[in-house]
Amino acid sequence: MGDLQTRPDHRLARVARVCANSETTFVFGRYQTGEYGYKSELVDSEVNAVSHVRKVSEAEMIPFFYSLSAPKQGTWAVLILQKFKNLGIHDFIVPKLIQDFEAQHKNCRLHVQRLVPGTLANTILEGALVKSMRFVSYKLPAGVEDAFGKAGMKESVHEVEFVVRAARGGLLPKIDGLADVLLGKRNVAQIMTLPNLPYDTIKLELDVNGRRRTMDVGKPFKLSPNIDITEEVETAEDGHPVWDDVSAVAREFSGELLSAQGVKVVIADDVALDVSAEQMPDLIVTPENKFEQPIGGAVENLLRQVNGAAGGA
Repeated sequence: MGDLQTRPDHRLARVARVCANSETTFVFGRYQTGEYGYKSELVDSEVNAVSHVRKVSEAEMIPFFYSLSAPKQGTWAVLILQKFKNLGIHDFIVPKLIQDFEAQHKNCRLHVQRLVPGTLANTILEGALVKSMRFVSYKLPAGVEDAFGKAGMKESVHEVEFVVRAARGGLLPKIDGLADVLLGKRNVAQIMTLPNLPYDTIKLELDVNGRRRTMDVGKPFKLSPNIDITEEVETAEDGHPVWDDVSAVAREFSGELLSAQGVKVVIADDVALDVSAEQMPDLIVTPENKFEQPIGGAVENLLRQVNGAAGGA
């Protein structure tokens, strides 16, 4: 833990923290990644001035939360990986997780898939509150084009929506047949008929345990596995979620998903293991951009390679 790993796509990564409960059914921690290979100016927003010029060999190491929930009574587990802006750690964690698991369990195969098949989408829908329904057509109906009186307008239209929203503080009833569509038993267009709008799909805005999600009934496998928890956590001074808040939300959400197996799952919230990697050493350089003093083992070697590659570019 704590060792920097380099990849051919100019990215660095390391495990910065590992925690687990006493049952080892909930393992979570912090993973750092950063990208090097380009120069940029860092501007201090308070004084509107350049505070640092990032070198080609430097990487901004951003922390990401991860958790793996694998209760003993379950038949599958839940892996949660944090995203920050448009950045994530899926490509770092998942291949390594599969590789290590299968190396230790020679006769087993580990499959990591998005947790949104039709059956789970149906389970989510059953426990959700419907806030709005959007009937979407990917072509302009002939009657609507005629009403505009503009020939060739359909070529300029991406989609047309008929939206039904609940009153403030209210809810919409669930349409009969949605479950059959999610399970592949019916076509979404067979649910109901709208005058002058032959729709292609129905998009539902749902309230799932206080979280807003959008479900495309016609494409349940495209239900986004990303959950925005901004409103559920406090932000620390470093601009990232407070550690205890994000771990609590991950534990609770994992339990909700795992309970879809038919057995109520409650994940123990104690912390029996909490190990952090050593702080990354500060790099001291001379004006000639050479190392002034050793900074330790693999880190020194790695940074020397990165620095040398940058100088030869």
